[in-house]
Amino acid sequence: MRLAKAFYREVPFVIGISSEEVYGANAPSSTILVHGIIDCYFETETGEIILVDFKNDSQHDMLSTRYGTQMRIYRKALEQATGKPVSESLFYSFAIGDTCALQN
Repeated sequence: MRLAKAFYREVPFVIGISSEEVYGANAPSSTILVHGIIDCYFETETGEIILVDFKNDSQHDMLSTRYGTQMRIYRKALEQATGKPVSESLFYSFAIGDTCALQN
């Protein structure tokens, strides 16, 4: 992050997404309006966008399970807003003091 070309914190967004993206294939078909705040993202010197979400959880293996849908929504909102693909989505755990990547 220290070498980032651009760095952003607490970026608000609003996005319409399908209910299936949030609740799975068996959800009734509708569009859900989601409002949130992206904790952090930055653009590297090579133009890659990296998304970071801060958590207090102490188990890395649970972050993707617990917060995967949230992070995918953030990623989609960020890609729509910037017009650039997100190359990496990371969780930073304050409890552990380390990052882990979103597991799809």
